[in-house]
Amino acid sequence: MESLTAGAVAARAGIARNSIYRYFGSIEDLLELVVTREFPAWIDVVRAYTGEEALRCAFSYYRALPTSAQQIQDAVVTARLTMPTMAVGSHPVGTGLEHQLRPIADGLVGHHLQDCGHIIPLDRPDVLLALLTPFLSADLPK
Repeated sequence: MESLTAGAVAARAGIARNSIYRYFGSIEDLLELVVTREFPAWIDVVRAYTGEEALRCAFSYYRALPTSAQQIQDAVVTARLTMPTMAVGSHPVGTGLEHQLRPIADGLVGHHLQDCGHIIPLDRPDVLLALLTPFLSADLPK
């Protein structure tokens, strides 16, 4: 695990090491902010998936994948996705969704987010919003 140093934080953020001190008096101040502002959100996620019933619900999507795949396969036999479609992937799926949709979607735009976990809206909401805003604002084909 990487040490929590000003140099490590700056490198990860892609900024100069001294830039951190514009916003924080010390690396300890940054750590305090993370603990007081970000940990409560992480704890909420952990609580949401704690317990047998919560996990059963969380995994229901994955248990339904064979049925969903069959429904999609049946649907595309006679039709295509003709509306603008966006596939956004991250780790561990990557560009898998884009590759699955490419043969059946006419107006497909694909994006692969680096340095992002499995739940894109939770891990990188800013990047997702930056992708979705112009896509959803674009004029539809006439």
